[in-house]
Amino acid sequence: MFAFCDCFNKISVREAVKYFVEEVIEFVERPSMDEFSDICFTLGRLFGSFAGRKYVRVLGDGLTIEKMRNRMMAYGCIKSRRNLGDGGCPGR
Repeated sequence: MFAFCDCFNKISVREAVKYFVEEVIEFVERPSMDEFSDICFTLGRLFGSFAGRKYVRVLGDGLTIEKMRNRMMAYGCIKSRRNLGDGGCPGR
């Protein structure tokens, strides 16, 4: 198991639905395998929120998981650089 920063925490069902809808909109605007993987990942977050967990693995989420691993190795946060607070991980 790969360790992620504190940005990867349990979220509420409401938050999970919000993130899922945002990813679907991004996919409709710019369809790609990367965006599809983001949808799968947020679906896993939604399932996880129902189960009281951070995440439930979903088929198709691999690109997003790999992207998050690469970000963790590069700068210590799962979020994209454009979403970093004050240039660092907001989860710290």
